[in-house]
Amino acid sequence: MTDTTETTEGTETTEAPEGGAPKELREAYKRSQAENKALKGQLMAGAFADAGLDPEKGIGKAIAKEYDGDMTADALRAYATDEYGVEFPEGSEHPQAPAITAGTERLERVHSQSAPTVPLTQDQALGKAEADKDYDTAGAIKAKQLENLFK
Repeated sequence: MTDTTETTEGTETTEAPEGGAPKELREAYKRSQAENKALKGQLMAGAFADAGLDPEKGIGKAIAKEYDGDMTADALRAYATDEYGVEFPEGSEHPQAPAITAGTERLERVHSQSAPTVPLTQDQALGKAEADKDYDTAGAIKAKQLENLFK
């Protein structure tokens, strides 16, 4: 006689030989436990990074060993504050926020000092030359306009 078991998703069917069902169930349980542990590890790493803690050293390591609650940055911060008295800076949601802000400011400063890449039209070039009191360039542009007018 052959037992047939289906997963909860109903997509995989395994056939266990007579008398081997408990062994198969134990192996499936071990596999699911290992997968669950790996997924929790990934979730924990992301939550610790968002909370500004390092699960490999210091307070973060202590929390990683004993914490078994909700894996969100807010929950980890609350636990660290309640259990260890860790104070987190207000308003800094991401540990690299100051570096991001400084980089953004540098980009904006470079952008404001950069020259446009689109060439000026004749009218714009004439206006710029007259504003800069560059009469040679302004005269050349006007001569070119007259030449185009008589063509």
